[in-house]
Formats: sequence, structure tokens, C-alpha cells
Amino acid sequence: MTAVYLMYIAIEPTPRWLLLLAGVVAILGGDGVLRNNWPEVFKNRNNLIETTPYLFLPSIIALAIPLIIEHNLRGYYAILMAVVGGIFFTTIIGASSISVNKRAPNYYLARIISTFGVYFTGFTFFSLTYLLNLALGQIIFITGLVGFMLGMEIFRERQASHWETLFLSITVGIILAEFRWVSHYMPFGSYAAGLMLLLVFFVIAGLLLNYQIGNLKRRIVIQYALTTVSGLTLMVLAQNLELI
Repeated sequence: MTAVYLMYIAIEPTPRWLLLLAGVVAILGGDGVLRNNWPEVFKNRNNLIETTPYLFLPSIIALAIPLIIEHNLRGYYAILMAVVGGIFFTTIIGASSISVNKRAPNYYLARIISTFGVYFTGFTFFSLTYLLNLALGQIIFITGLVGFMLGMEIFRERQASHWETLFLSITVGIILAEFRWVSHYMPFGSYAAGLMLLLVFFVIAGLLLNYQIGNLKRRIVIQYALTTVSGLTLMVLAQNLELI
């Protein structure tokens, strides 16, 4: 993957098909790693659905890494971060593999790494919907799709069935898409708006995750409500003070 990132950063004009290549490599490589490490879990190599829940994060983070580098760095710094990005992607693949076994010694560390990958990817794509010159329909679709894919990673850990994870992830995607539509007319932009959308994702995913595990109590709802109000207030203040 590092080679793909280096080509994407170094070649001018940037060949956009390399993003598609990165996604394909992430899916096929991730599937191979999972099946080779856990043959007793993924027994049928012809059944691609077996590994699908574990591949949403690697496939989308494979696209996020070169995009965030492209829009923020130039020269040798971009090349250095492309190498770091390749290492980070490999770490995400390893974390996805370890998380298959909940009794693994490094299971909780793997979930922390995966969760960081979720929010890094969310921030990248949510911000890019403001930075790129896209039509409103494209913006809403991308936001909803990213929310859905990241939701699959969040909810798969505690899923009772694949259908439950699918339903909750679709719910996250729809809510984020609707909020992105509304926020299109708000006085936010760039990375500040990306942070705002990330906060919305955190709250919605957190509430649904607590619902999934049967822990959605009044105290939890109040905590997330206070987090939302506090976060939005800080972002508005920072925007007015031109800190972000």
C-alpha cells in the first residue's frame, strides 16, 4: 500500500485511478489476511460475506490517507507522510485481524486503534465534503456512505446479527446525510465543519451503540446531550474568534 500512496503523491498530474487501486488492494489484502490468520472462523473462501464486516474500515481508510496528505502537505513532507500512512494502514489491517478473537491478548488495543481509524477517516471525508467543489447531491451521498461504512466498524463488535449491524449503520448514514444537508447552509466550512460532523457522528453512533448493548438509559442520553451542546458551543466560539 505504501507504494500506491507514494505514486499518488509523487506523480503529477495525480492519477485518480490510484485511489480505486488502493481500495481494491485494501479489500483483497484484508480478506487474505483474515482468512490466513483465522481459517477456523472464515472457512468458506467462496463466501465473501464472511469477512465483509471487517473490511469496511480498511477499504475506506485506504482512500482517506492519500486524500488528507494531498490537501495538506507538499514535497518531502508529503512523501514522508505517505510512508507513515502505509504503516498506519498496515496497523489497521492488523487491528482488524486481531479483533476477530475477543479473547486475544491485544484485543482491546486493537479496538482502540480501529476506533481511532474510524474517527480519523470520518474527519477526513467530512472535511473534504467542504473543501472539494462538489454538488450538494454528491456531498450528501458521500457523507451518508461514509457514515454507513464507519458505522459497520463501530457496531460489528457487539452485533447479535449482521442485519442488526446493517440497520444501525444505515441509520447513522441517513442521519449524517440529513445533517450534512442542513449544515450546507450554516456558516461553517473546511476542517471546523468536519469537526462538527465528526461530533454528530460520535453522538449518534454512541447512542445507538448503547441501545445495541441495552444500556440506553436517561443518564447516558443526558451525557451525550451535554457533550453535543458543549462541543458545538466551543466550535462556535472558536469560529468567531477565528481559531479554526
